[in-house]
Amino acid sequence: MNKKYGVAVRPTPILNTPHFLQVFRWPLPLDSQNLLRAVEAVAFPGTKFCILEDCGEIAKVSTAEYSVSPQYVDYRFLQITSTLPPERERSFPSSSEIVMFLRACLGLPYVWGGNWSQGIEEMLAYYPPNRELDPSTRSLWQLKGVDCSGLLFEATRGCTPRNTSQLVHYGNPVAISGLCIAEIVAQLQPLDLIVWVGHVIIVEDKEHTIESRNPEGVIRSSLHLRLKQILLERRPVDHWMTTWGPRFVIRRFL
Repeated sequence: MNKKYGVAVRPTPILNTPHFLQVFRWPLPLDSQNLLRAVEAVAFPGTKFCILEDCGEIAKVSTAEYSVSPQYVDYRFLQITSTLPPERERSFPSSSEIVMFLRACLGLPYVWGGNWSQGIEEMLAYYPPNRELDPSTRSLWQLKGVDCSGLLFEATRGCTPRNTSQLVHYGNPVAISGLCIAEIVAQLQPLDLIVWVGHVIIVEDKEHTIESRNPEGVIRSSLHLRLKQILLERRPVDHWMTTWGPRFVIRRFL
């Protein structure tokens, strides 16, 4: 059987289930934290997929840009080809562009799996609700918002890893083991990542951080206060794999 490929022609939701119509229905199947856990990520236009299996209007896929499986996308978001397409073109923005984007995102809602902050208009047309939606539900239906690593992913135009399980190893380590708050702050540069598996916080400058956190959404916080909160629960380490227990690392990618 010849291989088939798909290229995202618009922002494309990736789900961990082929049952899209059971996910995008009224009421949305939210968990106890009001999160739509079936959503994994949003593929940028130009993302290349390998089609693994046909599931009616849905395709089981894999992509080099996102390692979690299983992955399912709606064929209507793809251009199908039997010829191996090139990888999506990537262009790392400047540090000032990244910071500008992060600041522009302040106030956006937290959306699990979200990394396309303006939302996907086609969601309402492809999976039409059977009633008028309130503004908050309508926004979530369109995946209008970002999660913690999705904020960074969109800010870097999809050049950084999508999940925190990869971000803890991304870039270069900043030595923080055994340091106090003032000593850690002295080591930091803008856009350093305070990260552990499960969450990432972005250093804006020597005074502030920016992050997307449930339920607040994208917020700016005091760097000192945020580190104080983290140190109550986690130990600073230089490398993620050198120890166990609650811990965090700081990674520098610029």
